Amino acid sequence: MLRFAGLLLSLVLLCPLAVPAAEQKAPAPPPLRVEGTYLGWVLLKQDGKPGPGDKVALKMSLNQFEDRLKGLVTVGQQVSDQIVFEISKGRVEGDYLWIEAQEWIWRLKLDGVITDGRLKGNLLVIEKDPAKHLPGDKKPAKKFVPLKMRGPMEMTRQ
Repeated sequence: MLRFAGLLLSLVLLCPLAVPAAEQKAPAPPPLRVEGTYLGWVLLKQDGKPGPGDKVALKMSLNQFEDRLKGLVTVGQQVSDQIVFEISKGRVEGDYLWIEAQEWIWRLKLDGVITDGRLKGNLLVIEKDPAKHLPGDKKPAKKFVPLKMRGPMEMTRQ
């Protein structure tokens, strides 16, 4: 009888430990598929300048690896005026997308919400310090103040 009581006590004590193991979290849903080409515009305005800014063409080609993004972002309409950025960091979480991209002189940050193939959000372009890219003496002759342009953007998946 004593063995039976010990066995019953062991089951009572171990049972609550087994319940959380059985209630494991369901796997997270797969990330939203955003891979493809997007076309649209951005209303770019230089920081500190009055006025509404300029409406500039925007193209984005995305490759997706689970929730990570790679690809290219092109700003500008005419080939001679375009700046092509390579995506260095990008991620999609739920319906939210954020991207950081680089070019030799410029950096780009883009974030927004994607719904039914439409991406709406904000874009920021920042000029890099050119002295950091030159060989030799890296001390600039004067203090570098980067040019910043930002604005709302809207794109549609093609």
